[in-house]
Amino acid sequence: VSAWGIPTAEAIRAVRSSTPGTALIGSGGVRTGVDVAKALALGADAAGIANPLLRPATISAEAVTAALNQIESELRIAMFCSGARTVPDLRAGRLVETIS
Repeated sequence: VSAWGIPTAEAIRAVRSSTPGTALIGSGGVRTGVDVAKALALGADAAGIANPLLRPATISAEAVTAALNQIESELRIAMFCSGARTVPDLRAGRLVETIS
C-alpha cells in the first residue's frame, strides 16, 4: 500500500511539462510553507493545503488564521533562504536539482 499513487513532486513536474499553459495546483502531502515553496519551485501555480487546517477549523476562525499565518511565514523564510525574492524566482528552475 505504501507504493500507492504518484508522489506530489513527480506529478507536478509531469503535468507541468506536458501541459505548460494549464493552471496547476499542487496538493497531497503539502503541510508547511516549505512544502508550498517546493510545489511552486516544481511548477505549480498554487498549493492546496487541507490537513494542517482541519484541527484549527474545529477551534475557531482565529485558529485557522494563525495556522495560515504560520504557513505564510514558513513560505517567506523558505523563499529568503533560497534567494527567491518573488514566486517567479522560485519557478525560474535554478532552485530545483534533479537527483538520478
